[in-house]
Amino acid sequence: MLIILARCAIGLVRRRRNQIFPAVALAATTLLGLHGVVDFSLQMPAVAATYAFLLGLGFAQSFPGEEGKRPRK
Repeated sequence: MLIILARCAIGLVRRRRNQIFPAVALAATTLLGLHGVVDFSLQMPAVAATYAFLLGLGFAQSFPGEEGKRPRK
């Protein structure tokens, strides 16, 4: 879990486009982490599935895209 969150943080800093996706993943983690202190929201399947979706989307978009690669000759 820490590796995924670290990758999202790196993607948030390094990417120029589509920074919103890693930012949403980190924000959802913060929100659910703080809410989990007083409640058990991640034990509900709908909340856990939505969180997994947002975290996966943020993780996938945290890697560099095709914009920095040179075209092959």
